[in-house]
Amino acid sequence: MKECVIRAARWLERDSWNHETHAFRYISTCPTFDRPHGTGATDLTVSSGLAYAVTLSHDPTLKALLLDSLSRALKAGVGVAKDFAMDIRHVPYALYLLKHDLGIAELPAVYEEPTLAYRDTIRAPGGALVLYLTHAMKQPLPAKATVAEVHGAWKVEPREVSGQAKPGTSSLPPLVFSGEGEGRARVVVDPGKKAIRTLEVALTDALPPPALTPAQQSGIAVLGADDNPTCKAYAGAEGVSVNADLSALPRCRAVMLGADYFAKADSKPGEVWPKLCDFVRAGGKLVVWQFNDDAWQLSYLPLDLVASDQNGEARKILTPDHVLFSNVPSLGRAVCYDTFTAREWAAGSG
Repeated sequence: MKECVIRAARWLERDSWNHETHAFRYISTCPTFDRPHGTGATDLTVSSGLAYAVTLSHDPTLKALLLDSLSRALKAGVGVAKDFAMDIRHVPYALYLLKHDLGIAELPAVYEEPTLAYRDTIRAPGGALVLYLTHAMKQPLPAKATVAEVHGAWKVEPREVSGQAKPGTSSLPPLVFSGEGEGRARVVVDPGKKAIRTLEVALTDALPPPALTPAQQSGIAVLGADDNPTCKAYAGAEGVSVNADLSALPRCRAVMLGADYFAKADSKPGEVWPKLCDFVRAGGKLVVWQFNDDAWQLSYLPLDLVASDQNGEARKILTPDHVLFSNVPSLGRAVCYDTFTAREWAAGSG
């Protein structure tokens, strides 16, 4: 029986566990499920048997699998009610064996490779490449970006930037390109661990002059659907057009992007942002309300902004007569989530 337990655990490590994605395959022999990104249910279910196999075999490979899978599963969280009972029922046995038989009192911290966002097209003159790094580690990661190659009538200054990528989202200093015509650059990014990446960036001429002249227009438009909270807040306000779409831009001097505008599946950020950028370049004003982490992409932002994942406590209302604060006497203990805390670079950005 002991040999069966060990052999089953080794099968999990050899055939079911994907060492690249750190997850168990749903069907181990099916190519469709070869690259899983699991929820941790399998990790928790097999944890007690895997822990017992480690105590029997003292196999370092099985021990590494147990610590990796169980740490990630518990970090991801478990369900509630019956789901919680199903997920967690084997874990106490695994934790007991880890502590009393293997002498492990604490699971290792989970390392997740930083995600990287950037613009893949830089425009003259003075286009800036800003690299955004996002990670969930407790400590800052040392990060570096180096321009390995530049082709065409282009140059870059500086050729290398570095900095500390803080937990959450932060950016490296800009790599500023200048030149004309078509070109390309190859940039090597080291985000602080072992996930070195090579980026290909296109270099091209400036955009044509904007077609809009918002400074000569009047009115404010709020982009968003009927149920958008920003549209609801401004409904009936004088001079404000709510539930507007992009066709309203030529008639406006300012545009507000409603809260969680890109949370809608059909929001098409790749089409919206270029038109908003054109509007801003022509002198229009853009106000962006509340981005949530899963509803936007950094590389689409019209200005190079740093988004903070730190939650800030709301303070007092400075403009109590504003339509947004109608019938709101106090913010109390309200918390402001996912706010923009810095504008690091704007002039000459691509």
